[in-house]
Amino acid sequence: MLESIGELPSHPLFVHAPVVCTPLLAIFALVLVARPSWRRQVGLALPVLSAGLAAATVLAKESGEELKGLLGDFAPNTDKHESLANTALVLILLLLVTSAAMVAADRWTQADDAAWLSRAAAALLGLSVVFASLATIWTLRAGHEGARLVWKGTVQSMIALPLT
Repeated sequence: MLESIGELPSHPLFVHAPVVCTPLLAIFALVLVARPSWRRQVGLALPVLSAGLAAATVLAKESGEELKGLLGDFAPNTDKHESLANTALVLILLLLVTSAAMVAADRWTQADDAAWLSRAAAALLGLSVVFASLATIWTLRAGHEGARLVWKGTVQSMIALPLT
């Protein structure tokens, strides 16, 4: 089902969403730290976008598994790539949870005027930044490993060809 879009394998297309959006979400979380007044105005965007990122990452993961199945015996050993991608997905899910909890704490702070909830929301935002940053690192590592799997043999075989 997820193996191709048109005649192209879907995995290389789907992986672009996590690779591009994860660092952007990390930057957005940092902006919310730098501008605390924006947290109540646009903070809801962080968990909403994190949910979309989680869905995109699951699509990339599922399409990768389909691609591996299609390659069968020709598939390279993708254990490291899969492990890095699974860790990135867990970190993205932790970003989703902490950012959603941050928004909830902000909403309750407005209703109860409780200073401790405001501090809790700030701490949860800090955790969101940590998880977004770690997710960025693991996503880039997974992408690098995936690119290495694809291009290592191709480039080596091109170098071995005699130039005529």
